[in-house]
Amino acid sequence: MQKSMMAVLSGNSVAVRVREIYQNRLESKLVDNNLSVVVSHMGTFTLDFVSGLTDWMETLMVSSGDRKIVVKRMFTILIEGLKNVRKHGELDPKGEQLGFVMICKSEDEYQIAIANLVLSENKDNLIEFITKINAYSEEELHMKLQHALDAEFLDSESGAGLGMLVTRLKTGSQLHYSCNTVSDGLELFVFEVSLNR
Repeated sequence: MQKSMMAVLSGNSVAVRVREIYQNRLESKLVDNNLSVVVSHMGTFTLDFVSGLTDWMETLMVSSGDRKIVVKRMFTILIEGLKNVRKHGELDPKGEQLGFVMICKSEDEYQIAIANLVLSENKDNLIEFITKINAYSEEELHMKLQHALDAEFLDSESGAGLGMLVTRLKTGSQLHYSCNTVSDGLELFVFEVSLNR
């Protein structure tokens, strides 16, 4: 099975590059003695995968003694983030919507990274949007969230940045990102957030 996966990857330079970025991130987390990698998935995100992941994380967090509010926040972050990938992620040349999700935990927090392909031409808009969200006060975040909810209700195609606003409110921490060029015109956009335990 490993050989057939490598054969598929070798025919798709975007998938090879995404896998390389994912592997580098995973290796850097594995050598950090303060962190444990609890979820690590690279590929596509089916509805079954998203449902199974959220159920599994809930079970893991409850068994780890995490408070109910933290479990609910994790659930919201994962649903919003993975819905964003499914709704807005670009396709690779083979027609796949590639990305990855990685969740690590330490004694004090969870680190969540969700990545998907975006058009290079949209990268600056995403960065500008995250910069604005990080600068908002809590009151401004609530106002922007209400506006985004109204916009999504009126135009269900847009999403209006709802997931990032909700994530910023639920975690109370800054949103982080990185962009990696994977081909001419495509970037792997990695969205990261920390959730206190």
